[in-house]
Amino acid sequence: MFDVHAPVAYPSDAQLDNRGDVLLVDYSNPGAVVRLSPGGRLLWRYAPAGGLGRLDHPSLAIQLGDGTIALNDDFRDRVVVIDARTGRIVWQYGRTDAASWLPGHLFIPDGIDVIPVGTTL
Repeated sequence: MFDVHAPVAYPSDAQLDNRGDVLLVDYSNPGAVVRLSPGGRLLWRYAPAGGLGRLDHPSLAIQLGDGTIALNDDFRDRVVVIDARTGRIVWQYGRTDAASWLPGHLFIPDGIDVIPVGTTL
């Protein structure tokens, strides 16, 4: 166990990644997602202040098997996947700033469930 101070305004839902580092979001507007070492050193940060990349109250981020970061961006009504190497959104579900229960939309998404490849539901 360890305790670190996260360099964000409102740390939310810390997760351990596959290297043992801590991935967490800043539940703020603009929001952020950061990776910290177990000693508290900032290793990576995604926090655009404007544009389509800006996050508005992200509440959970997880690392996917290919190293990208999936997160739900609650108040922009979407789930995005960010390439940590390029700092760009590479995939999105939901329509940015268009909350709805219609197909292809989300309404304040608040969680992510990953289903492994090959799983039959």
